[in-house]
Amino acid sequence: TGVEHSVRDVAEMIIDASRKNLSIEQDQERVRESDRPFLQADISKIQSDMGWQPEVTFEDGITRLVNDYLTQ
Repeated sequence: TGVEHSVRDVAEMIIDASRKNLSIEQDQERVRESDRPFLQADISKIQSDMGWQPEVTFEDGITRLVNDYLTQ
C-alpha cells in the first residue's frame, strides 16, 4: 500500500485487535545499529506486471489475522 509501519506500530495493532491489556517493552540492549525503524513493502512490480491492487488495508489484515487466530 506504500505505507510504512514500525514494528511497534504492528505490535500495537495486534494488541488492539486482540483486545488484551498488554504493554510493549523494548530492550535497548538488543537493538542493533543495523535495525531499521520502519519497513515498507514495494508492491509496484506486481501492480505494473499484473494490475494487482490491495483490497484490504494493512490494519484490517492484521485485525482479520488476529481474529482468525483467536477463534481457532
